[in-house]
Amino acid sequence: QLLSRWTGRIWEQCAWKFSRPCKDQAPDASNNTSTLYSDYEKVVRYNYSAEERRALVELVGYVKSISSMMQRCDTLVADALWETIHAEVQDFVQNTLATMLRTTFRRKKDISRILSDMRTLSADWMANTAKQDIELKPLQQDGEEGRGSCLYPRPVAPTPAQVHCLQFLIYEVVSGGNLRRPGGLFSNSGSEIPVDDLKQLETFFYKLGFFLHILDYTASIASLTDLGFLWFREFYLETSRVIQFPIECSLPWMLVDYVLESQNGGLIESVLMPFDIYNDAAQQALTVLKQRFLYDEIEAEVDHCFDTFVAKLCETIFTYYKSWAARDLLDPSFLFAVDNGEKYLVQPMRFNALFKMTRVKLLGRSIDLRCLISQRMNKMFRENLEFLFDRFESQDICAIVELENLINILKHFHKLLSRDLTIDSFDLIFSEMQENISLVSYSSRLAYQIWTEMQNDFLPNFILCNTTQRFVRSPKLSGVPVQKPSMPYAK
Repeated sequence: QLLSRWTGRIWEQCAWKFSRPCKDQAPDASNNTSTLYSDYEKVVRYNYSAEERRALVELVGYVKSISSMMQRCDTLVADALWETIHAEVQDFVQNTLATMLRTTFRRKKDISRILSDMRTLSADWMANTAKQDIELKPLQQDGEEGRGSCLYPRPVAPTPAQVHCLQFLIYEVVSGGNLRRPGGLFSNSGSEIPVDDLKQLETFFYKLGFFLHILDYTASIASLTDLGFLWFREFYLETSRVIQFPIECSLPWMLVDYVLESQNGGLIESVLMPFDIYNDAAQQALTVLKQRFLYDEIEAEVDHCFDTFVAKLCETIFTYYKSWAARDLLDPSFLFAVDNGEKYLVQPMRFNALFKMTRVKLLGRSIDLRCLISQRMNKMFRENLEFLFDRFESQDICAIVELENLINILKHFHKLLSRDLTIDSFDLIFSEMQENISLVSYSSRLAYQIWTEMQNDFLPNFILCNTTQRFVRSPKLSGVPVQKPSMPYAK
């Protein structure tokens, strides 16, 4: 019921948004032109505020996480569910129907035959000590009703065919063949069945309808948590006369992108939940709509979105851990003395849950997210070291201090990240970037650059200051300045 109510709320907000699209952007004061949006952008892309996106991500996360947990517990709760259904059905057909046969319908042969057929159809006589001909026993002489059969519940649920047959037989008993009974099926007007018996038949009739959903437990959970409707937009493709909308207009990707951009520590664990919307949409496209072209569109969008997601996620992880490492290497006395030391604090992010995901189910494929993140992190470490070396080569020898601090930060960052991910050792990465990984290599990129700077700039142009005991640049420069590459800039 809770899952059904949550899914219903998502349906309601989606319908509300589609019925109330946003307006076009107001004209700009500079050029007096207004931005025109497509109809789909008005109802999806520009119709959700940041708070609404956050609430929708949380609700989708609740629905998908609880449904996943319930589906994993299928084998654990199956016996309990079947035993409960077995007990309910057997108590009705062996005790309640037996009482009706002995009292109310004793002289009504037609109804008695239908009730006997119900018992024959679904009674489990192996699960109790009573005999099948209990309805033939007369009432006790003292006027008391006979006690109910001693039931021993077993995890043997009735089949869907038995449940449908029981519902049909109850319908025959109550309606008497009258398809247009005044007041409804279980109304007491013009009925020969006592009120108490009618209520018992009505209660069991509706229980049988609920049992049908419980018997197919996994399919019922999947149906309750189907959110594929959040992706479909064929109507707007027709009205807009376009082949496809960009992924920025896709609601599932909007939710994923919001989690990555907001860097909310409480939502980062749910960043993969919106991808289940694509799974539901693909399942519905193949099994319900039976349209292969829809599945192809979903698959193409998922491939593009997941590649973009991995790239943006790794950039977020890289920035977070590098900021954390830089914060750890700051001097504690500086943090104590500075006025606004709070700005150097790094808000904790829960990336550990993502690092443990080795089987992400996406359109029937199993993706090792941990391996993808490790591969990209190895690449980003090398790119960052390459950037640091390029930056050092474009400056003079004094930049060696900056290079040392930045490499120390990167090394500490590598140490922090190695606790959760399996990545290449820092010494190996550093040796590769220095181009001295070979056994016969006696030099390196960094050593060559230092020696070149010493020869061309430091020795001819620096002098020792006796007062400060430091080397300073001489006011009289000798020689022709050496051409250096331009300073690289980070993205």
